[in-house]
Amino acid sequence: MSNYLVIVHAAQHDAAVDRWLRRWSTPSETHVEQLGRSRLVIVAKDVERSIEDRRFFRGSAVATEHGAIVFGIDGWKAAPAGLRGDPGSASGEFVALDWSDGSLRLDRDVFGSVRTAHTHLRGLIAASDSLLVLASLRSALGARNRLHVEVAAARTARSAVAAQQLSPDTIVEGIDYVPAGRGLRQRRASLRWALTGERVAERVEAARSAGTVELLRRSADDAARVLGALPGVPGWHTRLSLSGGQDSRAVLAAAMAMGVEGAISVHTAPRTAATAADHDVAMHLAQARSIRTEAPSQVERPVAPDEAQTLWAASLLGLYDDFGPLAPHRQLRSTFALTGVGAELHKGNWDWQPLDRLADGAAEGVVRDAVHAQLCTGARSVGADARAGSASELVYLGYRNGIHGSAGHISLHMTTISPLMQLSLAAAGHQPRSPGTGFAGSRAGISAMIAMLDPELVTEPYAEAEHAIAPDVADRLLAAVGGPLEPGPALTVHGRPDDIPRGPSALSMRIADDWGFRGPLAVDAVMAGADDAVAGIGDRDLRGLYVDLLANARWRLDRSGGNLRAEGRQPARIRSLALIAGLDG
Repeated sequence: MSNYLVIVHAAQHDAAVDRWLRRWSTPSETHVEQLGRSRLVIVAKDVERSIEDRRFFRGSAVATEHGAIVFGIDGWKAAPAGLRGDPGSASGEFVALDWSDGSLRLDRDVFGSVRTAHTHLRGLIAASDSLLVLASLRSALGARNRLHVEVAAARTARSAVAAQQLSPDTIVEGIDYVPAGRGLRQRRASLRWALTGERVAERVEAARSAGTVELLRRSADDAARVLGALPGVPGWHTRLSLSGGQDSRAVLAAAMAMGVEGAISVHTAPRTAATAADHDVAMHLAQARSIRTEAPSQVERPVAPDEAQTLWAASLLGLYDDFGPLAPHRQLRSTFALTGVGAELHKGNWDWQPLDRLADGAAEGVVRDAVHAQLCTGARSVGADARAGSASELVYLGYRNGIHGSAGHISLHMTTISPLMQLSLAAAGHQPRSPGTGFAGSRAGISAMIAMLDPELVTEPYAEAEHAIAPDVADRLLAAVGGPLEPGPALTVHGRPDDIPRGPSALSMRIADDWGFRGPLAVDAVMAGADDAVAGIGDRDLRGLYVDLLANARWRLDRSGGNLRAEGRQPARIRSLALIAGLDG
């Protein structure tokens, strides 16, 4: 999300909230109105462009069960009633606010691609995608922002498992995170938040009843119907980042099944010694189908390059431990940049294991214990049994999947479409692993999807030879899932992606700049003052963990030649110490 903030507060906070808004915000991004005896404040870039009839909608929603793709507030108004009545079950990347009944409700996409943190003070509730913004608001109202030591310790683990939220606990006590599948609603009797929506484990369990074959066929059909809709969006181009692997091939198969391959283009990684096999296979797949490679680029720069750190801090700081986006501009304007993101929901990303084993592989000693405690808290929040073999993937689904998947772009725009990001595909991965099928939680399910959509494509070469699928194996896969699929009609598009405001709010950028986050995302700028930042950690045991983390960050940067794209996780954690230094201890 491009930095949204919503506040509902009693009259006692009018003066303090107004002073804070005058200092950081602008009139064009601030909406204020009475909500019963309270006051509602919404802050977002060009906020009125997303409000109508006491509803705010920003972003893109994909609801295959309702046959719809929605862009912006006009699209939301025209969307099927069933979708507007249950927005939290749609995928995409959007936030929807509704206060038409006199109390505020916040929904976002079911996978949590739009981050949502929230806080509560006496007489005030607030929610935002920016931890820094909520911390600033709390300070302005006299609340203390204390460091959550367990979270801070867990985030020193070298593993990517702990490189983002693992649970509702954030690094700031008093600010909580909403896991995927859930939304927020203002309690009618008081200014407090209540969670809405089903937990992701419950959503997966409910979907599983359809059976593996039906879930895989539904997933293939839904991906194809999405692909069929995008080329019809006026003024927009569809480009697939195609590799020599499996996941993006499933998206290509969806395009082939809908007959729209001539309306898309393909992007591949530049050919180097390390990427030669991947590049060559992708180019072969595209050229054999007469799909043009690359697309005209129109660079869009919502913020200046020397504001890259500011943008990162305003958006991801404290919630995701990596830098994104490294270049503070959107490379391709008016382009749906498709990838194979979402396939991990089916195949698994954290190796289908209980949480004690996942923690064992992520860290050692006190850090391992902190990671395990946070994973178990996260498991309870998503309805998972920490001892089950599926626990790792349900916590992944509740947190890292959405946060990581959108981190590289969502502070700049909210128009990314991910055809494989489907609950049905996740549910198929969580089916019991019955003998003879091997579909659940494996590559075989994605291969079966490809075979259903384009039987020839599944047997084409792969960059890694061991992943090759012989024709007889493909035939068995296809027979096991009911044969070739004839996709349904393309989804109906409501609204225009050009109508969705892009870029961050001035409020979030000004707060981040004032906190000291400024300059480019370059090694010297990021690591400046790192020793002093570590030395300033008050908790001695935690400080020792960050001394080790700093040494590891420097070693990684030296080994990679200062490559923040490859080694950004540890430097981002070190740079985040500026947030910790600003807390109350």
